[in-house]
Amino acid sequence: MTRTICAIRGALPAVLLALAGCPSLVQHSTRHAPGQVDLSQPPAREVGDPAAYDPPDDPGENRVAILPGASWGMGAGRTGGSAGEVAVQLRFTFPESRDRSLGKDEFPAPWAAWGGTIGWGIAQPPLDSMQHPSHRTVGGPIYAEVNRTWLYATVGVGAAIYPSSPEVGPQISATAAIYMVRARYLPESGFEIFGGFQLELPTVWTWSR
Repeated sequence: MTRTICAIRGALPAVLLALAGCPSLVQHSTRHAPGQVDLSQPPAREVGDPAAYDPPDDPGENRVAILPGASWGMGAGRTGGSAGEVAVQLRFTFPESRDRSLGKDEFPAPWAAWGGTIGWGIAQPPLDSMQHPSHRTVGGPIYAEVNRTWLYATVGVGAAIYPSSPEVGPQISATAAIYMVRARYLPESGFEIFGGFQLELPTVWTWSR
């Protein structure tokens, strides 16, 4: 187990850097490019009034991102003992508009953005089955969050539901680059908390304002 964790920890930063440098993950819209102009009118300088000249300026841009991802965490699970959680999720972000358009080779990591996440905890395998043979793998919850992102850090607040119960409770999460912490409280089973790794594959759409 220790060797596996060390291998994952060593490989994930390299994967993250490779994804961040992949140009196919950024889609630039041609809408309004290179700027907003009225082709039916002559340029201001050609009407004979130099004072009316409007120099070209960067219109800035808008962005939307979709980030499918997966996570693996270890901590205290639904069974009450030590457990892991494997989860998949889909996150949307709506970064605040920028006054400067990004260059062709710049990766559009958002300085500030609001967004939302929907996810599913596929399974919670026990990590203490040798000490507690009765602990079995159980399914995780479905969850939804509203989140706020600053560059590579995200904080989310929402709710989780176990469809088999059903049991509903609040959930919070925080991520920094590839590291994540997720905690929730369920009325019957109590607190759950996991810390581990999260990897997302971002696709970003940008267009001029």
